[in-house]
Amino acid sequence: MLTLFADKTKMKVVITGASGLLGRQVFAEFSSLPSCSVVGLGFSRASPNITKLDLTDEAATAALF
Repeated sequence: MLTLFADKTKMKVVITGASGLLGRQVFAEFSSLPSCSVVGLGFSRASPNITKLDLTDEAATAALF
């Protein structure tokens, strides 16, 4: 997980709810920008591009960053 934000020249963007209707579109838009390093978070419908994370789990959230 430490490699999620390895590139210091890119803007770091975390999209919560990236598996939802609006979140998918926001995730796709930011992912298409070469100047952005994007991490998508989801819980109930995580996919290969979306990291499964329960934001109410403090330890798991801290471990991501």
